Amino acid sequence: MSDVSQQIMMYAGEQLEDCKTLDCYNIKDKSMLELLPPPPQIQIFVKTWSTGKTITLDVQLTSTIKDIKRKLFDKLRIPIHLQSLVFAGKMLQENRDLASYNVQRHSTLHMVFCPRSKIIRWELSNFGSDLPLSTTISELKDIAKLKWKNPVKEIVLSGAALQDQYSLRDYRLGRDSLCLINVREVDLPAGDMGHIRGHPKLYSGLAICTSDKKSYQIDYQRARQADEIKRKKVNVSQDSKLNRKEISFGV
Repeated sequence: MSDVSQQIMMYAGEQLEDCKTLDCYNIKDKSMLELLPPPPQIQIFVKTWSTGKTITLDVQLTSTIKDIKRKLFDKLRIPIHLQSLVFAGKMLQENRDLASYNVQRHSTLHMVFCPRSKIIRWELSNFGSDLPLSTTISELKDIAKLKWKNPVKEIVLSGAALQDQYSLRDYRLGRDSLCLINVREVDLPAGDMGHIRGHPKLYSGLAICTSDKKSYQIDYQRARQADEIKRKKVNVSQDSKLNRKEISFGV
């Protein structure tokens, strides 16, 4: 008999979520629900960038990327928000499932530590006075990447991310317009990623101070090491407190 938690329940062509009630789906008296067996499990591999270790996971093609990150947390104790999964050169989004990325049996995913976001306030004229208004957002990202040697995830205006296929003119942007540039994710090439080991850019970012526009280079690797040292100090402190409590209870 299959695990109840793995079974799929359908109503009117929609898969029902465990956390929702019948009311949420407008299910009435004598409604017909369909109970489906769980999809078959497959094995995939996840190679960690930091250690080169390969982890084997039993998953389903309907498993979401967040499900995979939870499994990795159980095995490696790496917080989910610090995990970033890559397959075929694409950074995988948490809300999508494996099937949507064409992940198959014995596919290998790569896990890197997710660098923190850095928001840059930047006037478009700083990209050059000859920047044409026909420049697309995708082209602008490429220009920014070349300028700062850092991948750009998105360019934000008035709280909304600008779509790659549209131009500056489409968004009615002038050369004096001020945008927010989100430098976060690592753009990795497709294929074998063994060559990214020790890549100096994986933990680096660039921030611009808005008051005087001075640049500050931020080394996330050093920041990560500092965090680890801080955590060790906290653990030692907690251990010391625990020992003192044990001694006091013993007395």
